Amino acid sequence: MPGDVMTEIALGMRPLFYGFVCYMILRDGEAPKAVKEEKGPETQKEVSGHDFSLLTRQERCVAELIGRGLTNREIGEELCISEATVKKHVSNIFEKLGISSRRELR
Repeated sequence: MPGDVMTEIALGMRPLFYGFVCYMILRDGEAPKAVKEEKGPETQKEVSGHDFSLLTRQERCVAELIGRGLTNREIGEELCISEATVKKHVSNIFEKLGISSRRELR
């Protein structure tokens, strides 16, 4: 019985942990690590052909996860946000970058 309680507490704290990790990664306003490491010192615009400086930190994070092939649901779980919020970020990303599909973003 005590193990079940501890498991529930740990599972309940998982969103808080993920949120903290995302905050620590994005707090300096830097691009997601995977985007920066692809080509080294070049700008994000040169790496992908898109101007990621137009995006907010959260949108850049969502774009990086789209690039990894995650679904909206998986992105929401990763960032501890709702699927509807992910859809709104995706819509904003497409509008700001002038693209119409996930394939173009990758």
